[in-house]
Amino acid sequence: MALQKSYEDVHGTTHASAYAKIIAVTLNTLFKVAVVDLFVYKDEAARQAVKEPVARMKYRYEGEDYDDHFSITEMDVEDKNPVKIAYDLIKGTPEWTGSIDV
Repeated sequence: MALQKSYEDVHGTTHASAYAKIIAVTLNTLFKVAVVDLFVYKDEAARQAVKEPVARMKYRYEGEDYDDHFSITEMDVEDKNPVKIAYDLIKGTPEWTGSIDV
């Protein structure tokens, strides 16, 4: 699972088929915080070739966002996958609105 979309990196280079892959979802149940690490590659081929990502992003969900998506109560529901939940949340951010699942 990954996201694909045109992406402009911090150097101004546009990657028409950027490939965004979640590499980690860290859940801290004591402080009720979820941290999602997302790497963005030039394209899927660059990811498959183990190239360096063109961007590294971190998304943090706490408080109500944590409770609604990553709490033990939510995760106990059948078919709840923290990586899929994270992708769905990231697709709602301005950077990834309009991205497609690949």
